[in-house]
Amino acid sequence: MRRQKPSEEAVNQQPHHSDEAGRAVATGTRSFLQPAVLVICLVQLSFAAVGLLANPNFATGDAATSVQVLGVDFNGWHAVSGFALFAPGLLAARRPDWALVYSTAAIALLLGTALWTLLDSRPTGLLWFPHDATDVTFHVLSAAAFAVVLAVHFARHHRRE
Repeated sequence: MRRQKPSEEAVNQQPHHSDEAGRAVATGTRSFLQPAVLVICLVQLSFAAVGLLANPNFATGDAATSVQVLGVDFNGWHAVSGFALFAPGLLAARRPDWALVYSTAAIALLLGTALWTLLDSRPTGLLWFPHDATDVTFHVLSAAAFAVVLAVHFARHHRRE
């Protein structure tokens, strides 16, 4: 069944939202934020899948292994953590307000794990980052991608008011 766009009268009867995300939800339209979050998450999930294929090892402690994929150290645990972080983004991309919250949380998590990697090359005893500089760079650049998306979102919102 094809979803129809609500009539102008129906939209005007709904509560007015002060931000682009709210307007997009009320009118059934997509914001810039949604496809951007979707693309970032699909790219990251693909990267995690390649990392899992490259090193499906789930050893722990000193037995944890690492294989570099495009400079990033991967093992099974790192790949699964990527799935855990980016798979919810596919759901969040369905609604602009969820995409906004998800992007903010992803930035915090990515920067937090980058800092953790700087402090410990074997975080939680599951991961091993012998090339921690490239792993930190990867996490910071991933957070930056979400930050750029949020900056564009808020710039567009500011321009419309």
